[in-house]
Amino acid sequence: RLFEGRDAPRLEAAAEAEAAATAAAVAAGQDATLAKSSSASKRSINLALSHRGLCAMRRVDPSLAERVLAEAVPMRGRVIHGKDGGLTLQPYGTAAEEVLYSIGRQRVNVVLLEELRAAEALPTGSPGAVTATFGAKLKYASPDGSTQFDTPAGPVTVGPGRVLGCDGAFSATRKAMGRMSRLSVSLQYIEHGYKEMCMPAGPGGAYRMPPEGLHIWPGSEVMLIALPNPDGSFTCTVFGDFAVLDSLQTPEQVESFFGSRWPDSLRLIPDLASQYLANPSGALSTVKCGPWHLGGKFLLMGDAAHGVVPFYGQGMNCALEDCLALDDSLDVCGDHWPTALPHYYKTRKPATDALAELALDNYVEMRDRTVSVLFAVKSRLDRALAGLLPRGRWQPSLHTAVSFTSMPYHQARATCEWQDRLLSRVAGAAALSAAAAALVAALRMRSRS
Repeated sequence: RLFEGRDAPRLEAAAEAEAAATAAAVAAGQDATLAKSSSASKRSINLALSHRGLCAMRRVDPSLAERVLAEAVPMRGRVIHGKDGGLTLQPYGTAAEEVLYSIGRQRVNVVLLEELRAAEALPTGSPGAVTATFGAKLKYASPDGSTQFDTPAGPVTVGPGRVLGCDGAFSATRKAMGRMSRLSVSLQYIEHGYKEMCMPAGPGGAYRMPPEGLHIWPGSEVMLIALPNPDGSFTCTVFGDFAVLDSLQTPEQVESFFGSRWPDSLRLIPDLASQYLANPSGALSTVKCGPWHLGGKFLLMGDAAHGVVPFYGQGMNCALEDCLALDDSLDVCGDHWPTALPHYYKTRKPATDALAELALDNYVEMRDRTVSVLFAVKSRLDRALAGLLPRGRWQPSLHTAVSFTSMPYHQARATCEWQDRLLSRVAGAAALSAAAAALVAALRMRSRS
């Protein structure tokens, strides 16, 4: 059984937008509820689907991945905006297939709702059949896996059984587990938040910027990014210290702030100031807890177990990869859940802890290092070495190892740290050799004089 706290389906659009979507869907002979979910306002940062998430979808159903990709826009790299309006592409990978896919959260919701609807249509008790209850709130849980929910139809009691808590950073399942065990939980906010805006499509639905990249307007105290949507628009997000974001209170202040840092943003987003002032600021946090399991009956997954800030674009990919990791642990442990859940936690926790740190580090990279000459030189050197050596022997970048391989996150970080140390030693040796050669040449010149 599936219990979902949100309404069926998740509807976040204004009432008039819902009515318009419903009318359009009915006129086209489509499912009105899914259409309303599809047209919901873009109130969350676009998702960046990559290798790990696609692997998980393909293990379940290869066609599921293809349906999601049909709604996505491929991004080959970061597109850095200069103050003069110039654009610089920094490719993500070295192979044509090494791209990220930009997709709106609401579109992923629609595809998953369609999958759920198909599972609900199966005969009760048959493999893959699901009974879904929306608008449900977890009120009680016991160690044997029994649970009680408040639902629109009244209280519902389920179990004993197994409970998978996939209910987000503010997980009610995690809270219930904390009342039954010594569960350690950390929810840490960072001092920076975000505001979201939309860059509309140009005339005829054309993109106002090249759509094949994640656009970044870097800055030391604030950063603006934009991810493409299939309709020609871009979902834009400005990140910065809350003190900076909240200091802009008038259209004049907003336009002066953006115009002095990223002049082209005012041209590309004509109503930037009004959107900025109308949209709320969002907070960003990291969730860590442990253990994720209780007695072979309860397991936390996704953000409920390990929420991360969005700067690596790995939140959804990591959560989907959780499913692969659990499936693998069940295989290793012969489908014995009391053994498989501790195994899953022990093997998966180091990776998710590493991702939490990587996501915070990548914020600094996107904001500051992407305009560094040293960063650009090192990136070219890593890519050159990756091209010279057999595939997989040298990672072109940490971003490549994280986004385009199945290497556990902590192993990806360790591999690239080893590469950096090796390059530093080689560079140091080369510098010492050059200095020695210069000294010998100087001594010879002196002896001749």
